[in-house]
Amino acid sequence: IPESATKGKSIPVTLYWYTSSPISADYTVFVHMLNQSEKIVSQADGIPANGDWPTSSWHPGHPVIDIHTLIVPEDLQAGEYSLAIGLYNPQNSTRLSAFTSSGDEWRNSAILTRHMIVMP
Repeated sequence: IPESATKGKSIPVTLYWYTSSPISADYTVFVHMLNQSEKIVSQADGIPANGDWPTSSWHPGHPVIDIHTLIVPEDLQAGEYSLAIGLYNPQNSTRLSAFTSSGDEWRNSAILTRHMIVMP
């Protein structure tokens, strides 16, 4: 993930997912760019691996490489933004809980970066 971005340009976000047990449902991935008020200013939602690897087909211990592309809006104010990721049930929009590497719950998304700078 780059430290800065330019208005109107894309930001590639490569995610690496692992599961420790089989997943029976198909969840949707979200990648959100948030302003300092945590309002979504850009997003890329989709089935992992461009629809080719739904979560119900994931194998425990096997990495899933999942690439998403955010577009920085042309009219976005220059400043600091965050990137958040997570999974949700597309049937009811309920997000799955996210956890830190030490096992602490991290709300319903994981913050990848807190200080992405958008350049004019």
